[in-house]
Amino acid sequence: MQVLKPGRIQAGHSEEVTCTGNGNGNGGCGALLLISSDDVYETFNSDYTGDTDYYKTFCCVQCGTETDLERYTSRLRTDGKRPSYEERKAIGKKNLERAQ
Repeated sequence: MQVLKPGRIQAGHSEEVTCTGNGNGNGGCGALLLISSDDVYETFNSDYTGDTDYYKTFCCVQCGTETDLERYTSRLRTDGKRPSYEERKAIGKKNLERAQ
C-alpha cells in the first residue's frame, strides 16, 4: 500500500452514552456522557463452569458507577485503566456531598 496524499491524524473515536449501571447492579445516575477509548476498560465475569464473559466497561465521572457497554455495538477500544473500588466510591461520595 502507498500513501498518495497524507490524511489527518486519527484522534480516536468517542461515543455518547448514558450512565445506567447496566451489568453491574444497575443504579446509574442517568448522566449523559461523552466517552472515548481512554475511558473504557475490560471487565469479566466467570461462572461456576469456568466460562468467562468479557465486557467493555466505563466508570461514570459523576457517580462512580460502572456501566457495561453493549458488547457488539460499541466501536470503542479498551485503552483505559479500571479505577479501584475506593476511587469509584470516592467519586460517588464527592458528588453526593456536592448535591446536598
